[in-house]
Amino acid sequence: ALLDVNTEDNKVIVTVAFGKKSTGGYSLELDKIVLEDDTYIIYVKENTPDINQTVTQAITYPTLDIELNILPNKLKVVSSITSEEYKRKN
Repeated sequence: ALLDVNTEDNKVIVTVAFGKKSTGGYSLELDKIVLEDDTYIIYVKENTPDINQTVTQAITYPTLDIELNILPNKLKVVSSITSEEYKRKN
């Protein structure tokens, strides 16, 4: 997972990406956000195309943007594939 945090315009935008896919039909979905101690844990579901689904034959890069009210000290993204942690620099 690629995790990016942007704090422009008084907004905290967390972008989650799971890389290059060889066809369409892939997407990311926010499952839930949980606060544990001082860490926000973002659970993301990666949706994959069904074996019989017709998809576009094009390279795609599915991403998910999540807007938060505050910049947490620690942020972790968890999916069925991987997890990645972001620690705020003071």
